[in-house]
Amino acid sequence: MRRLYTDVVALQSPANGEESAISQCRSPLLKKLLTIGEGFPDLEDALKFFEQSFDHEEALLANNIVPKEGVDEDYDAAKAAVEEIEGELEEHLKEVQKKLGCKKVIYKDIGNEKYQLEIPVTVKVPSSYMLKSSTKAAKRYWTGFIEARHLPLAEARAVFNRVVKETHVRTLNRFDTCSDLWKKAVACISEFDCLLSLHMCSMSLGEPRCRPILMESDDSTPPVLDLKSMRHPTIAHRLSEGYVPNDTLLGLNEESKGAPIVLLTGPNMGGKSTLLRQTCMAIVMAQLGCFIPAESCRMTLTDRIFTRIGANDNILAGQSTFMVELKETSNILQHATKNSLVILDELGRGTSTFDGYAIAFAVLKHLINDVGCRAMFATHYHMLCEEFKRERSVANMHMSCLVDEDKRDVTFLYQLALGVCSKSYGMNVANMAGVPRQVIERAEEKAKLIEINGGYSRMAHTYSTSNPEFLTLFKALKDNDSQQLMNLLEGL
Repeated sequence: MRRLYTDVVALQSPANGEESAISQCRSPLLKKLLTIGEGFPDLEDALKFFEQSFDHEEALLANNIVPKEGVDEDYDAAKAAVEEIEGELEEHLKEVQKKLGCKKVIYKDIGNEKYQLEIPVTVKVPSSYMLKSSTKAAKRYWTGFIEARHLPLAEARAVFNRVVKETHVRTLNRFDTCSDLWKKAVACISEFDCLLSLHMCSMSLGEPRCRPILMESDDSTPPVLDLKSMRHPTIAHRLSEGYVPNDTLLGLNEESKGAPIVLLTGPNMGGKSTLLRQTCMAIVMAQLGCFIPAESCRMTLTDRIFTRIGANDNILAGQSTFMVELKETSNILQHATKNSLVILDELGRGTSTFDGYAIAFAVLKHLINDVGCRAMFATHYHMLCEEFKRERSVANMHMSCLVDEDKRDVTFLYQLALGVCSKSYGMNVANMAGVPRQVIERAEEKAKLIEINGGYSRMAHTYSTSNPEFLTLFKALKDNDSQQLMNLLEGL
């Protein structure tokens, strides 16, 4: 703490005839945090007391605080009482040595009886000496003087030990009385450390980077997130080749362009999930007070970010991947507000194609009609894009790519573009993954057969007529029965 306080004090002091560092600070917040007496407390008196009141190294070694002389009167008095009697006993030892003419006479502590005079057996002692113990080479005695001082010394030491404990407690209590000072200093340094971390993070983002513009949002101003040339703050630095930035618009801008919900398609590995994550991180970084890796950012505040990304199960609770996915989706539908951001990545994968599609449709419809929030919905259900192509609240967008059908190669452009991706190019990705050629060819034949036989529409009709739950779900969608939709989802 002393070193820290010294550094803060140094900021207040002019150097080489120039203004102090703190006076040159242009940030009112930083200036307040690091100015002693304003944001940062004056710790000089408190630090000086604790630095001078006891030996810190000794306290660490002994796990006990022993005050220096003059700091605590009770401690000084108790220590002086013990030292006085011990001094008298040392003087008595010298007198005995002189009287017996033997320098080998010393004190020995045997059991509870301290200060026994150990005298060689060859030395004759007065008859008044009281024998306490003996060995072949020496005998140990008490004199009347030692006997008279033994009990007072024990009492003085007991008092001293008690006072030492009391002094330890008093020192800690005094430290505690300064708790407001310590808390204020720690709070200032913590806030400064946070601002410094945000600065270092901002400076490490590379170019372009920008300060986000936060806009007011009310009933007349819909929520918006408008990012220009946004990059993922962590992935962008790991790529040896240039990272492809993207614009993301959720909501309406000044030109009335955009939509609050983006329905995102594109090939596997085409960058959909990365785009979703970098959008979330842009909001988090902006609302933390950090610069973000983009050319510009305009946004209203987001109250919560809800995500349904990835595949996870909960085997111990007996919950499948699909059940976990639906529980997370249910949480989103129950708690999202118009100021929330909802991220859904391939909702409906864990069940049959048409159950999954129906659930994805119902959830998207609920977000549009009942929640009205900003959302990014990544999907491989291309029929979903067809369903919502006339919906003003939904913008169909895709991650673009180049495809060589002859070689079955896909070149990912990682560029967000308007419109729907015609295919998910699963066969091409299977080829890139090393799936045997004959397996891919058989899969392509089956895919063409399904398309020839009517594709999704015919299979959906067949499935719906044989499944009452499916008919109930679509009836709820048709009637725009939100409560029924929620009940159906919760019952899955």
